[in-house]
Amino acid sequence: MSLNMSLLKIESGREIGRICRFIRGQMLRMRREGVVVGLSGGIDSAVSAELCLRALGKERVHALFFPRKNLSP
Repeated sequence: MSLNMSLLKIESGREIGRICRFIRGQMLRMRREGVVVGLSGGIDSAVSAELCLRALGKERVHALFFPRKNLSP
């Protein structure tokens, strides 16, 4: 079975914009002034934090880092 790679093409800039609009819309809908992002040290939380920063600006994003014993320094 061959995989058609053209079906997997993602326009990253467009997707980033779409996700940022969603974040802004949710914040406005919930009548919040900012967001708190929990950082685990992994790629998922890092990407979430970056998207929030792009969508809302650094003054509206607060990050909390919860270190764990088994995480790499």
